[in-house]
Amino acid sequence: MFPQGRRTGRRPLILAGVALLAFLGGLLTLGFALFTRPTLATIRAAAEQGDFDAGLQQVNVYLQSHPADVEAWTLKAHITEQNRNLPETVHAWSRLVDLVPGSAEGHFKYARLLLQTSRYTTAEAELRQVLKSQPGHEGAQTELQWILFHQLRERELEDFLESCLERQPTELRLLYHLLMTAH
Repeated sequence: MFPQGRRTGRRPLILAGVALLAFLGGLLTLGFALFTRPTLATIRAAAEQGDFDAGLQQVNVYLQSHPADVEAWTLKAHITEQNRNLPETVHAWSRLVDLVPGSAEGHFKYARLLLQTSRYTTAEAELRQVLKSQPGHEGAQTELQWILFHQLRERELEDFLESCLERQPTELRLLYHLLMTAH
């Protein structure tokens, strides 16, 4: 048997050793996280597994060193949309349309997000951008039509629908809406 004094002398030493091991383990984990840079594959894997918090954290780190990577911004837009973070999704799409200005679908998606945030003027400009490159884009036509309608811009709405009909004379939905705006 050990004398009482020796036994209690070891206890603080054992506790200090356990605390030191825990501290070193934490440093090792932190060091690993700091020195391993996320890749598009790891970001995509996190998103596919539904771990949107980890995916967002990884994509933000990745974008610090790759600020013009279109695929990374696309992943960020997807992750933030799935995470229901509308302001971050709008920001990601804003960057995407800056990086790929000729993408009609990118401008359309961005415009739809702007409409959700009640930024009608900017959304209208984006929709007009879509219609410059794809005059028959049905989604952009419809969204722009509703902006003009809800803002009671009747003359502009009629002019817009007439110009659409000139490009697409067989499009009955355009004719229907034009007739509905006439008094």
